[in-house]
Amino acid sequence: MWDLLGGMGKSRVIATMAFMLIEWGYSKVHIVIPIVALMNRDKEEFNDYWAKSDNSQKVEYHTNFNFKMEDGEIIISDEADHLMFKDPWAFFDKAKICPMISMTASIPQSLSSKIPLEE
Repeated sequence: MWDLLGGMGKSRVIATMAFMLIEWGYSKVHIVIPIVALMNRDKEEFNDYWAKSDNSQKVEYHTNFNFKMEDGEIIISDEADHLMFKDPWAFFDKAKICPMISMTASIPQSLSSKIPLEE
């Protein structure tokens, strides 16, 4: 699991990583973002990126793990900490059988005492 500070460009890292994984031979990248608003934002923001690189059919966005995987596909999960706590069985069942890269964001240490971990 990769941990970056919030606001440090995790969405761009995920898109770049997805592009690299496709270039390295993965047939599809499933990007799981559990928050609908964030998923829609990223889909819209990177729509041209996927279209111009001819990868629109090779990237799928999801809000949970209720999708089928085929050989040669990989998952990148954003907000992985949220996904693990929201539905641990779905997260770990998928992680056991499918290649997965998980990303999460940390609260800057200067704010960590002011913001409860659950938030």
